[in-house]
Amino acid sequence: MDETATYPGEVTALRPLGFHYFRVPRQRWELMLVRLRQMGADAVSTIVPWLWHEPHDDVFDLSGISHPERDLTGFLETCQAMDLPVTLGVSPYLGAGLLGGGVPGWLLAEHPDIRALGPDSQPRREVASGSLLPSAEHPTYLKYVERWYLKFSSALESWGWPE
Repeated sequence: MDETATYPGEVTALRPLGFHYFRVPRQRWELMLVRLRQMGADAVSTIVPWLWHEPHDDVFDLSGISHPERDLTGFLETCQAMDLPVTLGVSPYLGAGLLGGGVPGWLLAEHPDIRALGPDSQPRREVASGSLLPSAEHPTYLKYVERWYLKFSSALESWGWPE
């Protein structure tokens, strides 16, 4: 029996590899995706950093208008053209070596009341970068997170699944 055969209704597992499009010059995306495929990937996993796509309060860029590596829609189009499904990691706090874990620095600067406090009432900081951390339950923080999700989801509305 052929072990690679699929049957009606059976879902084949994908082998995604991570690729942070925003860390690679846009003109190299296709080459890097070819390399991922050569390593055995048949899907791509990436994160979508809030701080990168909203560099200033209420200034959103998911199409590369302000910087080519902000072109998330272009990245998705490139992956689609190469027949590579994409999973997106979207969260206000991503970690991943990003300053503030991906939470925009302007947000904490403009709203210092949203800072998370430790048991000693001192602001909590990321261990690696020393960046201030927000309180995940603060109403002001949640208002901005909701706005980020709305902007993100409306920009990618046509990319939803299933089609």
